[in-house]
Amino acid sequence: MIRLISPLFIMSWLLFFSAHAFAAEINAKLNWSDKRRLGTTVSGKVTAVNVRPGVVVNKEAVMLELDQRFFKVNLERSRAQTKAARLLLEEALREQDRTIELYDRTVISNYERQQADIQLSSARAEYAHAQAEYERARLELEYSQIVAPYDAVVIAVDTAIGEVVVNENESRTLVEVAKADQMLSLAEVSSDQISGISIDQEMDVAFRGKWQSGQVDSITPLTPGSEQKYLLSVRFAVKPDSAARAGEASAIRLPD
Repeated sequence: MIRLISPLFIMSWLLFFSAHAFAAEINAKLNWSDKRRLGTTVSGKVTAVNVRPGVVVNKEAVMLELDQRFFKVNLERSRAQTKAARLLLEEALREQDRTIELYDRTVISNYERQQADIQLSSARAEYAHAQAEYERARLELEYSQIVAPYDAVVIAVDTAIGEVVVNENESRTLVEVAKADQMLSLAEVSSDQISGISIDQEMDVAFRGKWQSGQVDSITPLTPGSEQKYLLSVRFAVKPDSAARAGEASAIRLPD
C-alpha cells in the first residue's frame, strides 16, 4: 500500500532543512559556567573539608569549615555584652526621666541634669558599639564556613584538614566551583561570522553528539585589526550528573 506524503509535511521538512543544513558548524570546546573562586575573610584552623574535585553539591551545602569553637564563643560573648549594654541604656533612660522631673521641680541643678544627659548619650553609644560587635561576631561565624553559592561542581580544593588559614590582607582561594547544570561552548570566530549575532540570542550547540538549544553568553574581541577574531561563548543546560568537563569537544551552529 502506497501512502501519500502530505504537502504540509514536505513544506515543513524543507523549512527545517533550509534553516539547518546550510548553517555553518564550527568546532568548539567546553568550559565552566559562572566559575567562582571561594575563600574566607577570617583566619582559623581547617577542621572539615567535605568535598573533592569532581563532586556535585547542592546550593548552600557546607564545603569547608574552620574551627567553630572560637567563633561561637566570641558570638556568645558579644551577645552577653549587647544584653548588658541594653540594660544600662534602659537604666540611663529611667534616670534621665527622673532627673527631668526633679529639675522641673527645682530639686536639682542644671549641672546634674546635664550629667544625666551625658550618661544617656554614653549608654546609647555603648549599646550601639555592642550591637556592632555582635554583628561582626555573627558574620565571622558565618564566614568561617564556605558554602556552595548554587548547585555546583567542585573544580579544585586548595587546603586540607589541619591547615591554618591566615587572611590578613586578602582572601585566599580555598575552593573553586562552577555551575553543575550549565556549561559554556567556546569557539573562535571571524568578524564576518560574528556579524549580526547578539547577546542572549538562541544558538544550537552540540554536546556529546547531540544538538540542543543554547544562548549567546558573551562575545569577546581577541585580536585587533581588519582580521579581528572573537571568542564566542554559548551557554547551555546540562544535567548535573552528566559529568561534563571543561575541554570536551563541542560545536556551535552559526545562523545563516
